[in-house]
Amino acid sequence: MSRGPGQVQRAVLDVLAEQCNSDGWLTVPELAGRVVGPDSTRAEHESVRRAAKQLARAGRVELEYFDAPVDVRSARVSWGDWIVYRRRHDGYRRVLAVHWPLSVEERAARAKLQQDWLDRLTTIDARISGEPT
Repeated sequence: MSRGPGQVQRAVLDVLAEQCNSDGWLTVPELAGRVVGPDSTRAEHESVRRAAKQLARAGRVELEYFDAPVDVRSARVSWGDWIVYRRRHDGYRRVLAVHWPLSVEERAARAKLQQDWLDRLTTIDARISGEPT
């Protein structure tokens, strides 16, 4: 029989409780930095991720994936006898964010905001392509 949330799960809940005055969204690396410390390892990040997923299954927190911009460093690529260096560029990586469960009102406001942005983008796209709005 379960004895309740584990040590890392309790630490995640404590960090989110401190965050509740602000927006409340924290990525797994940010959570690991606050739970473990600024020089947390990849294994500790995975431990925080597993704890967050267990809390989400229990309904204590919600998880959401975002595409976050990341810096892709230059890489050495070998094409046969030629060695080519690619320049640094930006890329996107899916990042897991953790937050408190949203209330019905917050969820409705968020859906309305997303719909408003989609409407604006549709209008801008129509203006660019020359279609009547």
